[in-house]
Amino acid sequence: MVTLPEIDPAHVASPLSERDLVERAANGDESAFTQLYLSHRPIVARYLRGRLPAPDDAQDVEQEVFLLAYRGLRRFEWRDVPLAAWLLTIARRRVAQFWRTRARRPQVPLYEQAHTGEGPEETFERAERRRTALAAVAALPEPQRRAMLLRLRGLSHREVAITLGRSEVNARVLQHRALARLRAEVRGAKEAESATE
Repeated sequence: MVTLPEIDPAHVASPLSERDLVERAANGDESAFTQLYLSHRPIVARYLRGRLPAPDDAQDVEQEVFLLAYRGLRRFEWRDVPLAAWLLTIARRRVAQFWRTRARRPQVPLYEQAHTGEGPEETFERAERRRTALAAVAALPEPQRRAMLLRLRGLSHREVAITLGRSEVNARVLQHRALARLRAEVRGAKEAESATE
């Protein structure tokens, strides 16, 4: 896990415009980058919390986003678009990378293996099913994926709706469509598997 330097809150307020802060940070002014970090962290953190499975994952990716931004500011070109748009683009790419990596490397904790009494073949098959499920969820359209992940975290339909800023009916529709797509994916995978046997 990459750790960003400690931030001195005394550097938060600034009469400089965002463009001036970006230019100063690109030229190595760490206090300017600190101000940019503090003003943009909430939106990046909110974005990541809604797209990643655990708070620790969101924090890790958040640090990666700001580290990449810090390194990339020298190449950043100001185009009268808020810096948040660029940061969210970095965040979106890191989230996609997170899910690609997670799908390639299914994680079955050792304590799960020890308590199931499964042999290596059963453990591998369960890990494969989990990898397939994660890849299918990652392939869902953005609103459906968010609704499913929030629901899988144990949020009620009402809480999902509030989190997504939608009506409860709309949140239920998103979840229903996501489940329908996932079922179709599973059916397609089973049919493909039986065709190859």
